[in-house]
Amino acid sequence: MKFNSFATRYSSPLTYSAALALAALAALPLFLNPGFLNTRGIGDSPNLLFRVHQLLTALAAGEFPARWMPDAAYGYGMPYFTYYASFSTHVAAAFKLYGFSFVNAIKLAQLLALLVAAGGMVGWLKAVGLPPAAQVLASAAYTFAPFHLVNLYIRGDSLAELWAMSLFPIVLWAAHLCLEKPTFPRAFAFALATATLICTHNISALNFMPFMMLYGLSHFITIRRPLPFAFFLLLLLWGFALAAFFWLPALLEGNAVQLSGLTGEFFSFTNHFRAADLVQTTFLFDYQTNPFSMGLIQTTLAVGGLLAVLWRAARARQWPPLNTFLLLGLALSTLMMTPLSQPLWENLPLLSFTQFPWRFLSIQALFTAALAAQLVEFEKLRFPAPLLTGALSILLAFATLSPLNLTFIPLTDDDVTAERLNLYEYFTTAIGNTVNGEYLPQAVQPRPFISEGMLGREPQPKALSGEVSGERMWKRGASENWRLTVSGNSTATLAVPKYFWPGWQATANGQPLTVRAAPGLGWITFDLPPGAYTVELWLGRTPLRAATEAVSLLALLVPLSIYFYRKGFPKINVSGRAVVIGTLVIVASWIWLPFLLPTTRSVPPPLNADYNNLAYFHRDVVRFGEEMELLAVNYSAEEVEAGAPFVIETTWRLDRSVTATFTLRSHAAWVGGAEGALATAPVFIDPTQTSASFIKALVTMTVPANTPPGLYFITVALNDKQAVYPALTATGQERGLIHLAPILVTQRAVPVELRQPLAGFGAFDVQAASAEQNAARVQLNLLWHTQSQAPMNYKLALRVRDLLGNELSGADTQPNYGFYPTVFWQAGELIPDTLTVPRPEGLPPGTYTISFTPYNPETLAALGTLEVTATLHSPLPPAEIRWPLINELGLAEVEIPPQAAQGSNLPVTAHWVTVGALSQNFRARWTLTSAADSYTEILSLAPGSVPCEWGSNLAYFGRAQLSIPNDLAAGTYALSVQLVNELGQLVGSVENVGSVEVLGRAREFTLPPLQTPMGATFDEQIVLAGYNAEQTATELKLQLAFQALTAPRGDYKYFVHLFDPLTENIPAQMDTVPRAFTYPTSLWVKDEVVVEDVMLALSAAPPGAYRLAVGWYNPNAEGLPRLPARSAEGQPLDFDRVILPLEITIAP
Repeated sequence: MKFNSFATRYSSPLTYSAALALAALAALPLFLNPGFLNTRGIGDSPNLLFRVHQLLTALAAGEFPARWMPDAAYGYGMPYFTYYASFSTHVAAAFKLYGFSFVNAIKLAQLLALLVAAGGMVGWLKAVGLPPAAQVLASAAYTFAPFHLVNLYIRGDSLAELWAMSLFPIVLWAAHLCLEKPTFPRAFAFALATATLICTHNISALNFMPFMMLYGLSHFITIRRPLPFAFFLLLLLWGFALAAFFWLPALLEGNAVQLSGLTGEFFSFTNHFRAADLVQTTFLFDYQTNPFSMGLIQTTLAVGGLLAVLWRAARARQWPPLNTFLLLGLALSTLMMTPLSQPLWENLPLLSFTQFPWRFLSIQALFTAALAAQLVEFEKLRFPAPLLTGALSILLAFATLSPLNLTFIPLTDDDVTAERLNLYEYFTTAIGNTVNGEYLPQAVQPRPFISEGMLGREPQPKALSGEVSGERMWKRGASENWRLTVSGNSTATLAVPKYFWPGWQATANGQPLTVRAAPGLGWITFDLPPGAYTVELWLGRTPLRAATEAVSLLALLVPLSIYFYRKGFPKINVSGRAVVIGTLVIVASWIWLPFLLPTTRSVPPPLNADYNNLAYFHRDVVRFGEEMELLAVNYSAEEVEAGAPFVIETTWRLDRSVTATFTLRSHAAWVGGAEGALATAPVFIDPTQTSASFIKALVTMTVPANTPPGLYFITVALNDKQAVYPALTATGQERGLIHLAPILVTQRAVPVELRQPLAGFGAFDVQAASAEQNAARVQLNLLWHTQSQAPMNYKLALRVRDLLGNELSGADTQPNYGFYPTVFWQAGELIPDTLTVPRPEGLPPGTYTISFTPYNPETLAALGTLEVTATLHSPLPPAEIRWPLINELGLAEVEIPPQAAQGSNLPVTAHWVTVGALSQNFRARWTLTSAADSYTEILSLAPGSVPCEWGSNLAYFGRAQLSIPNDLAAGTYALSVQLVNELGQLVGSVENVGSVEVLGRAREFTLPPLQTPMGATFDEQIVLAGYNAEQTATELKLQLAFQALTAPRGDYKYFVHLFDPLTENIPAQMDTVPRAFTYPTSLWVKDEVVVEDVMLALSAAPPGAYRLAVGWYNPNAEGLPRLPARSAEGQPLDFDRVILPLEITIAP
């Protein structure tokens, strides 16, 4: 009885204490290691460092609310905080401002999220009437819900979602109190909790809103009065108004950034539904194979609680509203993760931005935890409630904490800098800690992967036109100051290296400037007349942002002002107990502060990272085993000219003789799919040759002379004669290839003799080009030469074709894959470049064409094209022969389209299979046969390939094109094939390999009524039969009737010129292919009539008398020669044109 009396009296403090203690236990693994929790792949925890550092940088510059991440995107900046909810980042930033290190500030923010979640769960369930033991069990079930810990320990950058989970019960607690007894403080608490949830993780808030509505609706159904529910909806709107400064710009200004990558490919919800894998079947939760699922213990307790609810309701014949909410909430949150909900995902607005249906595990965890609490009141169990709660809490903790295998890296605040964050971007290509650069402004196309600062250069203005010089004087957050000089006599258009986004403003010498985005670059650009200027740039507010910030401010101040005006300011009574507790908390925080403050190192270990596991560059010993460690690395120079040597000094602890291989690697080539090794330097290290504990080894490496400027990584690998030793984490996990600190390669300062360029592309040309087969890719080697600075980052279209022009493979990229883009090329510079495209499979040996076309990414206009050839060969394993043609060769498959039009090319892809070596260079005789007509064409087995060079027992793709005659009868044709030997004789069997429907074309052979017959001919191929004309004040409508005298021998264009017969000046004209480029003359047949409607605008022509000339020319021949024109009487016509007997008069 004494115990029960004590428990009753102190139940509330004990309940909260127990819940918070369990939450602290869940966070304990974070604090057992002083390092930074590293996660990779599922969620990259270094992103948290990025966010906190950049938020503090923005706040220090006086920007609130912070919208711009100033050092993201390699220093160009991006509006990250406008679109990514950052309340949780502000919590971590507050701890950092208090004095904690970046690492510990993040850990404390994570701990606080768990504590808030635990306390909120207790508060909510206490409010709805559950007993203390049930409150603690629900808190434990929520704290140790697997997805809760996945957000903390596996999805390391999911601090926002972790905090969203902590706010779910807080929001419900505030909602319950408000619905139970509406008062202003309770109403404000609910609205504020709702706004905080939105500003914490907008996607989680979006997903949770229906459940909040369900909670209010279940309460309304119980009390059956409309006022509380209407009041509830009003408070929701208040919460949305408080958060309007964030969610409205994020929603309505989404078109200003590149959000398309958020919902496509991997991030499409269709790839992430849960079905049979929704619940794990092992007692200990498996974080490796399927972390996005329910735990077995979690599910068992929820099912048990559900049965307890149903049993108790049946016995009492009552159904509390909480039961309705829990059961419907569990059903809906579970449904949203299964394929059954796909119609909802496809049709509900904004839901696709959730990306992963398993994100509803966070909401589902709320309901499973609340249901698990129902077990405490299940009389049939006959266990004391505190004992049952304690046992189940320990079970939950053990099942979720014991399987954790965490990796920490040592980090100090010296490791969290803008430069280190940019290096992380460079290494991972995750721009601004986003996978697809989705928060980059729209104009940033293409995306570069480096900046002038990373190239060791000072930021410079870019002259898009005119002559400009200058320098950046300072940069603070989202504001900059430039000193610029415009030379010459004309206005200059210039760009500065800062990404444009709506809201940027500028002044020059105090006068406002109009700013915009530079095409193909994305930088802020503006115009300046000649003179010297001080230009200031800052990110201001768009009208939308200003309005929404005003709405949020008014939503906060107006209700509070009215309330305090009526009620007066409350008196704050601070009890002695509160003072003591507060003092103890402050003292405790200062006691722990020295242990959690930033630390520094006396002797730094090597800076290193690997792409697979520890992708953030940090200083730590590189472990290859217990007694094989790389302790220190020093370079003789961190900046090296191309062609120059440098020395790598290393310190090792080894228990055996090994070879350490150092490799200079191009990150650009690696991103492009190649190995990227530029130079290799192995060194043999024998510890038996010294008595020292540590062994020093020196290796000299030379940067190849043809290396373009940029950052290059040094990698190290260890092996001996028996084994290759991979690097290991501190917990024994295998790491990827170790990358050491990068070196900066600069251009060689030596004169270079230029050749005659192979092709010119305006600001740059190509001095040398070659292509070759490299493993599974086709490698293109280029040597660019810059004549002048390029105004933008151009893109390249790379294509692999056979000799018939069939496109076999391709890729669109940037020179040097964007790691040294064209905007940074210096005048007179030679830039080597190695690019690759996937090698097409099934290529027979032969000659192929690789073309590359630089183009403007804004307009897609090509600057020109250069082609090189290469010998390629990529056979496939033999397939089963379906059609044996001769003993040595057969066909496994033939691909043809189901339909083809008259006069078109019918593509045929033949899957050839060799049984033995071919004795002759066979060709294929393809025949189309129908009841009405037939057509035969003999083609090579594969364009550009010699069959005698084919291997034995291999498969090849041969791509042919059958030229279907214009006059081939329409109908269904059988396609057959037979081989032809070198003497032109048919050999082997005839095989029917498919069918195709030849579509007839709508042709006209009757001339329309004509106002003026003509009869003039063009090269005895086409006759101008006549014309109809109609003139208005602003235009001339002309109808020309052409007829084919024979099937035209080529594709021609016709012209219509309105010209002055005295001066030959042409104020209006039209040059086109018939029927707006859709019906070339090569498709015409003898006697066919083609009528063309021509409209010439007369508004630009000066007043006077004009005539009309009509003619044809060959656009594919050099000089664009016209077809010889003759009159109806057969007389040659001057200038090979027909002058119509029509005078056009344009009045003044």
